[in-house]
Amino acid sequence: MFLYFGFVLLIIAAGLAFSVPINTILDHVYKSRKTANVKKKPSFLTIFISVSVVFFVLTMIIVNAVPHLVTKMPEHTLIEVKNSLNSIYTLQKSYRAEHGVYAGVEKESDPFDDMEWFPSGKLYYSYYCGDHVRYSPGAKGHPKPGTGWPYSVKPLASVSAFICMAVGNLDKDSFMDVWMINDKNELRHLYNDASN
Repeated sequence: MFLYFGFVLLIIAAGLAFSVPINTILDHVYKSRKTANVKKKPSFLTIFISVSVVFFVLTMIIVNAVPHLVTKMPEHTLIEVKNSLNSIYTLQKSYRAEHGVYAGVEKESDPFDDMEWFPSGKLYYSYYCGDHVRYSPGAKGHPKPGTGWPYSVKPLASVSAFICMAVGNLDKDSFMDVWMINDKNELRHLYNDASN
């Protein structure tokens, strides 16, 4: 809400700032035109139209540029989460074909170790499968699996179905970026941290 009012104030301030030079330019144009030794001054309508054009141009620039800057997700995190969840899906399917259940059904074993998911490189997301989690280094505020899970979709693993999730914080605020993939290979972006 405050961001919206900030944009409105910015547009008004920019419009007022540009109206002075536009008025000066129009004044010089009209002073240079003389008809019967009478100087014409810019009318209120001319000034109003020029200021309105400036408002319109600035509004279009802000409306088109700012959302792309604010909501654009960093490319490396997008690649990480999609590749990781697709890899987990493939490994879960292979594990079920071999063992008859999805990894994560047995409470005492780690599903990521069972399906041999060992990602390389820096992780920006923590990954959840059933009641197990593989936290990213430096994960702060990432939820714990099990009771108290803060999202409507929960990670699960059973004999016939699974939902594995990825949770990350892209901009160090209190909102999280949440993704999921299930046994039907439905990859979904549930909560977008970049838009908050």
